[in-house]
Amino acid sequence: MARPLTIGEFPIVERSVQGSWAPVFIEPLLGSGERIAVAVVAANTDAFFVARANRLDRLKCLYGVAADAVAFAAETSLDAFEEVLTEQGLRGMREPHWVFASVSLGPIQQARGASLQDIAWRWLAFTSSLYEQPLRDPLTLAATEIEARDEIITAGVVKDRLPKLVFDYVVSRNPRLSKAFGDSVLQAAQGTRRRRSHEINIDFYGSKIVANLGTLVAGGVSGSVERLKRKMWDLKVARDRLKSPLFSVSHEMLVQHPANDDPQLSQRQIDNLNEALEELEKQADLEELRFRPLTSVADIGEHILKAEVAA
Repeated sequence: MARPLTIGEFPIVERSVQGSWAPVFIEPLLGSGERIAVAVVAANTDAFFVARANRLDRLKCLYGVAADAVAFAAETSLDAFEEVLTEQGLRGMREPHWVFASVSLGPIQQARGASLQDIAWRWLAFTSSLYEQPLRDPLTLAATEIEARDEIITAGVVKDRLPKLVFDYVVSRNPRLSKAFGDSVLQAAQGTRRRRSHEINIDFYGSKIVANLGTLVAGGVSGSVERLKRKMWDLKVARDRLKSPLFSVSHEMLVQHPANDDPQLSQRQIDNLNEALEELEKQADLEELRFRPLTSVADIGEHILKAEVAA
């Protein structure tokens, strides 16, 4: 009589997941019909993952100085998209509302893979000329990357490109001010972006102005507000720690937001943005911080330059 099989003798079947995936396109020349894949999103009822193209710098070959604006639109839209997915899950993928009209979601398709990350990375490599396969397979680093990504989202530093863009603007006009930018901004400028969630972060530490920088995103107001609140808290803590020696220094929260006449925004988005700005300003007033909303990187950069010239 044959003996029964033990659990250890059953064949091992690799676990897989079913998910929906779709490319995220940007139209660098709005209205031209020319589209480039900048990311792939994979999602199911339990989770989501957005794999982003890692060679947006290739856009400079085609668009020159305008490439920075294209990359900013892509990354800002993806940031807001991730916030929507966090709040709404698969429904947010099927009914996306983009910050920029030049960004769109491609057809949603079904796939199976080892994980949602696996599905997203594999299809990104297949669909995007702005993605370069790293020397080490990103899937082998999945656990480390997810841990780092969670830490980054909590910190609210890396997802927002504004500090780096302001750094580039200011330093190109006054190189000596590079030393006034915080470690997290310098790390972002050098491509090494990481920060522990318990650390206090100050983006700019000048002789006349101490400032944190943040973006209020039209397509993800709630998430943006939470990150801005965290940065205002950091600003308050820094001010209270060194209140006496920095008595004459202005502590400011500099926020970039879309203008009210931005044609890519709906009236509802404009109303939500203005309501958020008003509430953030009230909170800043309570903490005796200066809340300064501006509509462009150049406006913020010029404000810092003028303040430091007066030093």
